[in-house]
Amino acid sequence: MITRRGMLASGALMPVLGLTAGAARAAPGDAPGSDWLSQFGFKNPEIEITQPASVTGTAPALAEEVTKAFGLLFGAPRDAKPFDVAQYFEGLTLKNKDGEHYNAEWASRWNPVIVGFFCMTHQLPNAGDQTSWCAAFANWCLGASGRPLTYSALAVSFASYPTVNAATEDPQIGDLVVFRDRSDPNHGHVGFFAGWDKSTSDVRIKVLGGNQRGNTGTTGAVTTVSFSKDHDKNLEFHSFRSLA
Repeated sequence: MITRRGMLASGALMPVLGLTAGAARAAPGDAPGSDWLSQFGFKNPEIEITQPASVTGTAPALAEEVTKAFGLLFGAPRDAKPFDVAQYFEGLTLKNKDGEHYNAEWASRWNPVIVGFFCMTHQLPNAGDQTSWCAAFANWCLGASGRPLTYSALAVSFASYPTVNAATEDPQIGDLVVFRDRSDPNHGHVGFFAGWDKSTSDVRIKVLGGNQRGNTGTTGAVTTVSFSKDHDKNLEFHSFRSLA
């Protein structure tokens, strides 16, 4: 199972989304109350955590980082294909002052770009740097392209997306790929089909998605990773979902 790492939600969504005029002036770490959150339809998150949470990534983002994140989030392509939006985030090269990329998890502070992905769900990340964000990322890409959302931070919410009959055996680049956790089918992983990896005898799927590990080592990022279709020890392939 891919390690689930995200961000601390406290105070993040107000400055990132600019929901109130005074929010941008709030000190990093200032958290809105639950009553304030409820008026925007947020509720407690459904969390996918399969490994013990670490102590990394729990400090508030700096004000300058929130500002940059705002620009990156709203600089994403609009009315483009979801895959194009995902590629935009994969291609981000901007780093914070510690040399950490804005399309990956950070070692000590939460990344406000990843916090922003949760704005396309009804959930808020609340588990420090261990909140799953693959489904939040997929929803962001779909929302930016004008597609329907699942509004869930659970990967398996895409198991019937956009309709029950949308499963395909002939995936096209940009279709969704859904996996289930072999030990807990209520959880899993979701990303965008990026082609077949023919470098091995095993049938492997190239997936562009969030909260994945590639050349970033132990850091979850927006990247393209090859998954075994039939022999992954943690994830079980569920379906390709056509976005045609």
